[in-house]
Amino acid sequence: DGSFSIDVTLNLGYNTLLFRGEKDTYLTGVAKRDIIRDLAPPELVFITPAGTHYTNQPTISVSGRLFDTFDSAATLARDGNPITVTNGRFVDLDIPLAPGENTLTYSFSDSLGNSDTATLTVYHATTLPTITASHPAIIDEGDSYSVDIDFSPSADIVATVVTVDGYEVHRGTDATSYSQTHTQSGTNDSILVTVTARDRYGNVGHYDSTIAVARPHFLSGRVLYDSNSTTAVAVPVTVETPSGTVTWTTDTE
Repeated sequence: DGSFSIDVTLNLGYNTLLFRGEKDTYLTGVAKRDIIRDLAPPELVFITPAGTHYTNQPTISVSGRLFDTFDSAATLARDGNPITVTNGRFVDLDIPLAPGENTLTYSFSDSLGNSDTATLTVYHATTLPTITASHPAIIDEGDSYSVDIDFSPSADIVATVVTVDGYEVHRGTDATSYSQTHTQSGTNDSILVTVTARDRYGNVGHYDSTIAVARPHFLSGRVLYDSNSTTAVAVPVTVETPSGTVTWTTDTE
């Protein structure tokens, strides 16, 4: 009946088989058959985000490419939910995130059943970085003073800025502490200390405080006796200010 069978060893990828049939007084018959031996699953590449990601947003969208050498109709799903693949590209929109670690598992396969999985880890947090500052509340004119700043949690801090009296005195890319002695100058009645810290999730913490500057003031007056309104001589008078306590003794005036 003209049928035949033959065992052929196939290589991975394309295999082109050429068949030729000959018979006396007949034209030669030629046929070709391409057979693909495919044992490899499709390849998944994450584009956005490209890898482990940190965010303070409640959702995330994931995009990427799904490629198969021999199958243009490879399928993709996340946690069992099908995802549309168009021309080898996909976008998985608005995935809700829970606080902490979120593991997104993508499964994909071709029409021959070759399959694989890929995971993308997304960390979600909304807690602001902690800024701990130490400096005096008040200083005298011309005094030196220390400003000490610490940041936490140290593993998450990626950017810090410290400004003292209008000047940027520190800019960092981690949780390195700031500690420096400054000297008051100028005519302002206070010194503004501002600090910002940003973590890898995108949360930004702020600290703002002022150091009051105590300047000399002239104070005069008289102390009189209640009984006769005469001048009270050699009486101690104590004056308390935010920067300290001063005691004078009245004279004959």
